[in-house]
Amino acid sequence: MSKQEKPAQTQHTWTGDYKARTWAKLADDSTQGGLGDLQQSLTDKKLTKKLAIDTFNASVKRKSLIRYLTVIVDFSSAARRQEMRPNRAIVIKSYLAEFIRDFFDINPLSQISFIVTYKEKAVLLTDFADSPIEHINKLLQFQDFEGNASLQNALDIAVENFNHPTVPTYAHKEVLVIFSSITNCDPGNIFDTFAQMYKQKIQGSVISLSAAIYMLQKLADTTRGEFMLSKSQQHFQELLKRCLIPRESIKMQQLQGQQLEGDKCAQLIKMGFPERVAGEKIPVYCMCHNESKFFYYRCPNCQTPQCELSAACKICKVLLVSAVHLARTTQSREDPLLAFEGIKDYLKPEDQPAVIEEETSSLADPIPIPLQVNPSRLESLVKENNWSTSLVGLIRQQQADQLRFNCSGCDKLLQSHIAEVNDIVVCGGCKKLYCLDCDLFIHETLLSCPTCVK
Repeated sequence: MSKQEKPAQTQHTWTGDYKARTWAKLADDSTQGGLGDLQQSLTDKKLTKKLAIDTFNASVKRKSLIRYLTVIVDFSSAARRQEMRPNRAIVIKSYLAEFIRDFFDINPLSQISFIVTYKEKAVLLTDFADSPIEHINKLLQFQDFEGNASLQNALDIAVENFNHPTVPTYAHKEVLVIFSSITNCDPGNIFDTFAQMYKQKIQGSVISLSAAIYMLQKLADTTRGEFMLSKSQQHFQELLKRCLIPRESIKMQQLQGQQLEGDKCAQLIKMGFPERVAGEKIPVYCMCHNESKFFYYRCPNCQTPQCELSAACKICKVLLVSAVHLARTTQSREDPLLAFEGIKDYLKPEDQPAVIEEETSSLADPIPIPLQVNPSRLESLVKENNWSTSLVGLIRQQQADQLRFNCSGCDKLLQSHIAEVNDIVVCGGCKKLYCLDCDLFIHETLLSCPTCVK
């Protein structure tokens, strides 16, 4: 190698990382920068996320009990782009694997299937089943990320799969499209497919990883679903978690438009609670997987062995469930969890006169109550949280610079001024205090207050 020849300059990985993230905005806070501003920024982000979750939960009035969800994944050449690290395909696979586990945990009576579209075609990757391991293995094994996507072919397969006799008529039929590319290759008019989906009461929602495309927005509007545009890798994970919560079906929305009661359309579902058989000396072949099992469930209707719950019996088609699954499914449907209110707003008094007379209270505290605190609500908080009388006096007079509380979820120490508190919320049922992190986890994953259940 001569001295005049110079080696080719190699590009470092971190430089490509910054070039790919062109949407990221870096703010220079050299004048006011500090940990306090950073903490306030994180709190504001949590409050924004809390508002979005509470608004979505409040919009879903009557949730579906049994869901049949088909996930359509765009695994075209656009899935190999590196806007998400290491690329879109790997991120989609990892987040969907987590989504499958959480889906069966929150919706134990529901089933899910997967359709992938690539090379201008669509393939049914997994049929409706209640085994998360089977879906995750098939999804992780897929490696062919070539060609363009075909949304119409994928939707046609989904509609045909919903019309199969194994799908019950009382199930809530949903389609979730995860679209990566900005192009599409269809054999016909895709808007006719949208109309057919609405006619068969199939609800379609879309998560777009690239841009707000009119075709995807039209799918969500026609089928009364939701169009969601992912802004970042973390935002995509949050949008997937939002899809775990059951939505209001098209049939319920139509009944509300006609001002009819939802109970008039209720259907009786025949279910069976099978007996678990264990300790058999001779293995029995289960009808669901055709495998020999020493532990199985016996259908109470036809005595057919079944190895997993919940699932429909292969012989008599009766839905076999356990009491635990049924209780967990109906827990968040019949009595939905209300949004937690900030302690500052919770203690805000109602319309009161300018002059307050001396009120009688069970609290042994001679300090008068100012206008900034509601006495009845303050008394309920003191009773449920076992606060001391000295702490109550500080709250009433707002003389404490740092009031210290413990979160009822994670037992984290919460320190805030009562007039400026933003990160402490109160459950309206049990009157317990929670931090914002526990509030987001309860309303996004648990869907029930742990202290109220206790």
